[in-house]
Amino acid sequence: MHLRLNNPPSFRNPKSVIVIALPPIRPTVAPPLRALNANQVFCANKPDLVLPADGAPLVFATELARNFVLHLETKAGATDLPAKPDPSRGGFVIDTQNASAHAWQGESVATIRGTWGFRAFEGPRYRLHASQPGQWIVASKDASALIVGREDTLHLQSSETCCVSEVLVKDENGRAAAVSWKADKPDRPDELEVKVPLQKASAGSLKIVVKKFGLREADEIPLHTYAEAGKKSLVKVIDAAPAQIPAPDSIKRALDVLKSAKRPLIILGKGAAYAQADDAIRSFVE
Repeated sequence: MHLRLNNPPSFRNPKSVIVIALPPIRPTVAPPLRALNANQVFCANKPDLVLPADGAPLVFATELARNFVLHLETKAGATDLPAKPDPSRGGFVIDTQNASAHAWQGESVATIRGTWGFRAFEGPRYRLHASQPGQWIVASKDASALIVGREDTLHLQSSETCCVSEVLVKDENGRAAAVSWKADKPDRPDELEVKVPLQKASAGSLKIVVKKFGLREADEIPLHTYAEAGKKSLVKVIDAAPAQIPAPDSIKRALDVLKSAKRPLIILGKGAAYAQADDAIRSFVE
């Protein structure tokens, strides 16, 4: 027990009286530690891994709780990694630097273990995922969302989202630049949101480069950027042709075909360009 006094006690009259509150003599009750989100997946390869926990302030404020480790059992054997409760970071800081390569295999469940008083106890469990090359899927709504001349938002989906360390955009000439990203949506843990700056870009191909903790090779996602419709037309219509109105039966047949098509393809001819029907066509397609 550590005791600090503001003033030295007096052993002469009037003598000092020191009252110290001691815990009751009873069977040890483990601290009610709990994980903030039991379903959250953490990257096992992250150097400064923090596992959030709350419910037991004494774990962070006293030495009643000590000797913490993160215990992991795999087919290769059991592994204990040093764990330090850090109130400033809101959880346990895990030292992953000395973990052997075979300690992490895909996704696993690890447990916080330690000593409370004079007895060992087990704390919360956490889901851990080891970095590995992954496949990224572009959200269907963003398949053709990259328009040059503005900043666009791209949503990528993969089980490797929790291990992302950096995201870059690489153009056709191989020039790469870091971009802002986030992956902290509780309702979409497998989604990575990337801000792609295209204000000074030209239409063509580019790659999204995703770097992850613990891996040298990055994942590359090839994409294509598009020019905004009507922004860079090489044709200037001086005397627009009058709109050609098709017969009602033709319109009905076209609508029936579009309604039954799964992936319709609309081919526009020169008449649409000469008639300057860009806005009407865009509204129809959308």
